[in-house]
Amino acid sequence: MKLCTLIGSLAAVFRADASALTSGPDSKVFVLEVDRDVESPFVCDAQLPAMFRVEREIVASLRASPYVTRNASEATWVLVAIQPILYQYCAKAREKPRTGLWKYALRASAIAVNNHIIPWLMTLPYWARRRGMDHLFLFASGWNT
Repeated sequence: MKLCTLIGSLAAVFRADASALTSGPDSKVFVLEVDRDVESPFVCDAQLPAMFRVEREIVASLRASPYVTRNASEATWVLVAIQPILYQYCAKAREKPRTGLWKYALRASAIAVNNHIIPWLMTLPYWARRRGMDHLFLFASGWNT
């Protein structure tokens, strides 16, 4: 699927403010990296197995596309480059005692996003312009979750 088709499909989700959002071949995506200070409590130095790297691979692929802009004011969409799989993997590695259950890691990932990353995003001008309605997040599912 071409990126402009995907962006057009996603626009349908935001019908409430469709006049503010456009899609098509002129659409641009700004890739927003999460501030290290915000994300650092949830990441670790683990080398993820290939199957867990999907979020980073998608972001890297998108960066190479003609639809990415380095200027947030030109962007139709803001892709927030979070790493929920890494948050889960690191939470699982820190778990004491080790239960073998991923539900605690999934909860840690949700807490990271809801209680730390979203409040940080809400302080940025990119969020304020459309109250976050133009922000995209990738949430890949880990194996056996």
